[in-house]
Amino acid sequence: MLHKVASDLPPGREAVTVDGSLAESPAALLRLVGRALHVVPDDDLRAFPEGADPVVLLDELDRIPKRSGAVVIVEGPVDRDVAYMVFGRLRDRLWQLPITWVATATADDVAAFRTPPADAFWSLVLDVPPMNAEEITALLERGLEPDERPVVAAASDQPIFATPGYVIRWAQDVLDGVVLDKRKRDIELQEKAYEMGRPASMLMAELEALGRPVSAGDPELLGRLGWTRTNAARWLARMEEAGLLRSLIGMPAGQGRPPKLYEPAR
Repeated sequence: MLHKVASDLPPGREAVTVDGSLAESPAALLRLVGRALHVVPDDDLRAFPEGADPVVLLDELDRIPKRSGAVVIVEGPVDRDVAYMVFGRLRDRLWQLPITWVATATADDVAAFRTPPADAFWSLVLDVPPMNAEEITALLERGLEPDERPVVAAASDQPIFATPGYVIRWAQDVLDGVVLDKRKRDIELQEKAYEMGRPASMLMAELEALGRPVSAGDPELLGRLGWTRTNAARWLARMEEAGLLRSLIGMPAGQGRPPKLYEPAR
């Protein structure tokens, strides 16, 4: 959506996109912004630590070009501590730059962007809900080839309230002819989870809603369920043993052991 917004800006209005998920520290996020605005890396600054040292952060801010009218789009997810430090603690210094800032965050992460003093940084906050039936129909009409439209239109279970990603996956399943098989398997998994008890049923519902593999320590999963990591690990293991979930090994964070990720066993 933000790429579309950037493409619709008036001619001559500079817009750059920054992948905020790459920033492991406030200094790294500011450095990514400078890189997007074509700042040549400074070997001396590269030697400084990547943490939240105020001097390092102010040095990085001073290096960001003061080009009036530039639009910097920070795509999430951005680490919560990084977001609060940059847009909260450094708020007044960011205000001095002639830049329009746009950032994205999930409902679970938006608090870091809006906790005072960061709340005053944003002049406009928009909540983007899932698409309604009319918007879903418009998306399919634009995205499908002419020969694909009647196939998808004939499906009886078109979503009426869903995210773009879910709609795209659904349409692909229809075109691949696997909708009925997947639906039967989903119902089977939900029924088995219900039989295991309310925690399993809740966990399966959240896995379906997230639509991605999760670890026992996944902050978004734990936040949605209100569980501890220990409780999540116990139920994930039980559901894998029962055949409801399958696991895979994720990428390690640092020098520790790689996390075990879980997803529905379709």
